Amino acid sequence: MFQQRLTRVATVVAMAALVGACDDAPTSPDEDQPTIANYVASISAVETPGEMRARPIPRPASGGPAISVDGHVTIVNGGTTTVNVTSPTPFQTLYVAGSYPTSRLFVPVSGYFEIPLPAPATSADLLITFPQALASNEFNLHFSAADPAGRVGMPAERSYHAIVVGSGDVQVTVAWDTDADVDLHVVDPGGSEIYWANRQSPSGGQLDLDSNAACALDNVRNENIAWPAGTAPQGSYTVRVDYWSSCDASETNYTVIIHNEGETDIHHGVFSGAGDQGGAGSGVEIATFTRTTGPPAPAPREANRSLPVGPTSK
Repeated sequence: MFQQRLTRVATVVAMAALVGACDDAPTSPDEDQPTIANYVASISAVETPGEMRARPIPRPASGGPAISVDGHVTIVNGGTTTVNVTSPTPFQTLYVAGSYPTSRLFVPVSGYFEIPLPAPATSADLLITFPQALASNEFNLHFSAADPAGRVGMPAERSYHAIVVGSGDVQVTVAWDTDADVDLHVVDPGGSEIYWANRQSPSGGQLDLDSNAACALDNVRNENIAWPAGTAPQGSYTVRVDYWSSCDASETNYTVIIHNEGETDIHHGVFSGAGDQGGAGSGVEIATFTRTTGPPAPAPREANRSLPVGPTSK
């Protein structure tokens, strides 16, 4: 009970500090203070990218939109999540700020993201991507909205927990929005297919997070395959995502993000049906990409010749 009370007090203090810091004047933050970029790599809504601002968020005003936010709060470094923002009154601009934990409470970070919408709306979906290196594994994001007249409402808060996964010159993640079992597959330049039944390739790639395996729900909804820095071989990679089982979900939305040599590529899709319980070679092809630096590519071979192909069990 004491810990719950302390957490609530810390949240209230952080929110008060966040609102108290709202001012349109530029700031010169301490170099050691984390910024919003230490926790969020990008935010977009309806294909409209957000812009990072190096100043405190706009000050709330009377009559600004009251919003609610919803979305999965377990994330991975280098991964993604989606957030749905709703309000009973129209809004046209969204703001996202952040705070990070100290020894006693959450402290606001400097800067924020501003996301303009193409037209006033009462609901909007945000796609948030996270850096491959996060400043901390626990942090809060604070969402607020402005109406077409520019009046900003009070922020709504979400607390995020990051599961630390492997990252490097090549990292591929998938995140999804239901309790389904979604599987990530990556075929490396040597033909080795990394997935739940073959978690590591000779080239060093590894599946280090496998969520909801065979519908044993863990509330993670993320999978990750990565090569440590400097080890991903040159050559062509293929990414696939398989709907192993719906686990009774009616429809599942997923997002894949590919990090390759400092570039990122994002793909979205929707699964329906019961799932295929697929093994090697299964799934929808998401993308192929090429790495031009790193160790020489291993000699090509048939992908996982000795592994089962098609439906199998976990």
